Amino acid sequence: MTYREREQLITELTKLWYCTLVDHHKDSDCHFYIKMQWSYGQEPVYAVEHYGYILEETYEKFETYAQAQEYLISYLVEAITNECEFYLTNPNNEEFVVQFQPKFLTIKQALNSITEKLRAS
Repeated sequence: MTYREREQLITELTKLWYCTLVDHHKDSDCHFYIKMQWSYGQEPVYAVEHYGYILEETYEKFETYAQAQEYLISYLVEAITNECEFYLTNPNNEEFVVQFQPKFLTIKQALNSITEKLRAS
């Protein structure tokens, strides 16, 4: 997968992630970063950062930009999968499940399509 293909995939995944935010969330839940860091005259490292309210924070460093992109892709896939499962199977609030089930089934279908593309590449 090329840099540009990974970038497009991350954009698709952040759109899906945003669609999962049906409950109370903060603006920071919608921002993901890959930062380039130079330190002490060494080769740069690439850090994936997310400081959200709903999704667990992450700060992971990688030697290449491609590795950082791949990590962010897997991080987003896991987050979207977990949110879908929560809203589709929440036994504590059946009314909530019924209300959001169509939306989350659509999101899950889109995510399945994306993960099939990932497996094929």
